[in-house]
Amino acid sequence: MIQLTLVLRKTKIFYEVNNKGERINHPLFMDDLKLFAKDEKQINSLVNTVKVVSEDINMEFGLSKRGVLIMKRGKVVESDCICVPRGEKMRNIEETGYRYLGVLEMNKIMHDQMKQQVKKEYTKRIRSILKSKLNVGNII
Repeated sequence: MIQLTLVLRKTKIFYEVNNKGERINHPLFMDDLKLFAKDEKQINSLVNTVKVVSEDINMEFGLSKRGVLIMKRGKVVESDCICVPRGEKMRNIEETGYRYLGVLEMNKIMHDQMKQQVKKEYTKRIRSILKSKLNVGNII
């Protein structure tokens, strides 16, 4: 994955994060990759770069997890032109958001929805433990 990061850093495609000149085109953690660019043409270029590098190192990305979120002036817009190199189109991210590193995001981190999901999962696990036939010491 380091090879992929090095190649993406060498591209001239970046998204400017703020007025201080900070730029980014991808965060990569383990096998989770997120691409950033100014427009759809640049995203297509980054996707093609990822395809070429992944073929070179004999790596494959999961098709079911791929999606695209295009924003213009802070608003989410529909897109129909982001294609993966095999000719398939990437699905648009739904209004419910997507997960990156386990965190629910859209145009920002969706704190309220994350709190609800964590609370629901926590309650489910506690109930499961309490229904088990463990003794009190093990339950605690």
